[in-house]
Amino acid sequence: MDSMGFFKAATANKKVIFSSCSLAVAAALFSLHFGQETPILFKGNKNLCPKLREVPFAEKLGLVKKVTKLNIEGIKAPYNPGLVETSEGFFLVFRHDLKERKRFLGIKTPFRQKIHLGNLKMPFRTFISSLHLDKSFRPVTLPKRVQTGSDFSEDPRLFTFQGDTYLSYNDIQTADVECRTIRIAKLNTDTGETKEPVDFTLNLQRVEKNWAPFIYSDQGKNTIHFEYCFNPHVVMKMEDPLSSDLVHLKVPNHIALQNIPWHKSWGIVRGGTPPILVDGQYLAFFHSFFRQKGKIWYVMGAYTFEAEPPFRVTACSKLPILFKGIYGTKTNNTAYSRKPSIFPSGLTYSHDGEDEVIHVACGENDCGVKIVTFYKEALLKSLTPIPLFSKIQ
Repeated sequence: MDSMGFFKAATANKKVIFSSCSLAVAAALFSLHFGQETPILFKGNKNLCPKLREVPFAEKLGLVKKVTKLNIEGIKAPYNPGLVETSEGFFLVFRHDLKERKRFLGIKTPFRQKIHLGNLKMPFRTFISSLHLDKSFRPVTLPKRVQTGSDFSEDPRLFTFQGDTYLSYNDIQTADVECRTIRIAKLNTDTGETKEPVDFTLNLQRVEKNWAPFIYSDQGKNTIHFEYCFNPHVVMKMEDPLSSDLVHLKVPNHIALQNIPWHKSWGIVRGGTPPILVDGQYLAFFHSFFRQKGKIWYVMGAYTFEAEPPFRVTACSKLPILFKGIYGTKTNNTAYSRKPSIFPSGLTYSHDGEDEVIHVACGENDCGVKIVTFYKEALLKSLTPIPLFSKIQ
């Protein structure tokens, strides 16, 4: 009899009476005793903090069609993926970390080795790798490391510009001061080679991350733009794809600053996916985080903004978007168990059968990748409109 069978028999005979939580813990203990792995059982959303338990799952609201967990051969704990659609399926990039450990007489010890980089001591190496997926998000190639020229590249995003695939990511700026900068480069999706890199060293703050690139077309001329901040909505224009010069698009304060329905108790809205055009407006997903019960909870939401300058934000999630099984990836490698996280970083607009869908590529718990597929119409209708000059009640 397996461990769960033992517990069912015991409870049926009323020899042991457990609450649902106690049963989960006890089942795990018996699994250890019998040398088997049994997942911890959760009923409903009891693995969430009290604040999130009040938020309905997106499946219940009719927003989510399916959730796909990716297993990438040969890669330990991939996360924070970028995604674009191809003619054969999809192309995915992702971050993965490599810890280095000290050795004593050739035997690994539990003490981690710091990595020296000039005057810095880095906790681990951070790589970006890629692979091709079919239309069902099954890998069709082996993962290949993206050649950024750095061992400390993080959090890639993908976008297409003038028929080429571009990679946007953050990286260490120098070997002397712990600063990070945003870089973009043209990416060969077959070889992993990058070329024409551009480094945006603005020195506005110590760490730059989570810029959201998007393409704006004006009378047939495409230009690269970046969302730098959500509220105020700060957008920067890249005049030349080979130059790091950026133009800050200045807009009236009543357009840049909005009364958004996303309550501050959920955290500050931060960059997520690259915005894409959907039904005549840009759609994107963001992330934020808050603290409760000794943990840092990362959540996500969605928003839209106008397709033309000044790119006013027009609608936004009022509550975090949760789905069944969220935060389910078991923490490992460099992930921190006290930081349940969902991090949207890739976005495509596609068809799944007869349905128009939005695929959102997410990192989960800093050690997993999930693709959340939304019904397009239901997702857009779920967002709370943001009227001009009006206050949210």
